[in-house]
This record gives sequence, structure tokens and C-alpha cells, in this order.
Amino acid sequence: MTEQKWYGILEKALEGRTFLPEPAARIQWKGTEVCMDVYCDCGAQYHIDGEFCFFVKCPKCGRTFAVAPGVPLVEVPNDDADLLPMTLTAREWD
Repeated sequence: MTEQKWYGILEKALEGRTFLPEPAARIQWKGTEVCMDVYCDCGAQYHIDGEFCFFVKCPKCGRTFAVAPGVPLVEVPNDDADLLPMTLTAREWD
């Protein structure tokens, strides 16, 4: 399957869906390596180490899911944040 074809399937699966309330971040997948724990609503829990993870298939129920680019952001109190060794600070878009 060509990249263009499977990317169309991914876009169709995610089209018009809002996955996360704010605050949140969005991942722009570049086809890089991923290490991910997956929890299916059928009760299965599994781990993935690999590359190009745009879809996952549950080994228990057999359903296939598109990996959404959304990531929830959980606020850290400033007193604790000052102790963190590395925090990226972003600039707001114009």
C-alpha cells in the first residue's frame, strides 16, 4: 500500500474528531520510532516498540485503531516545575 493511500485512511479515520479537551498537544508523526503502552476498551493491555506507528491492532478483540496525534497536557504546580531538569518553553503563534 502506498504511503499516500494509507495516510488517506488515517485522515479519514480522524476527520472531524476532537480527541482531547484543552490543554493538549498535537504530535506531528514523522514515522519515527515509538515505545507505547496501549489500553483497549475491550480490556486488553499491550506494549508496542516499533517504527511507523500510525495504526494499532488489538491482539485480543482484533479491532484496528488509528493513532491520534493528540496528547493530554497535565499541569504541574510552579513549585514543582521549578525543580524539573528540562522543560521546553514554546513561543505563542502569531
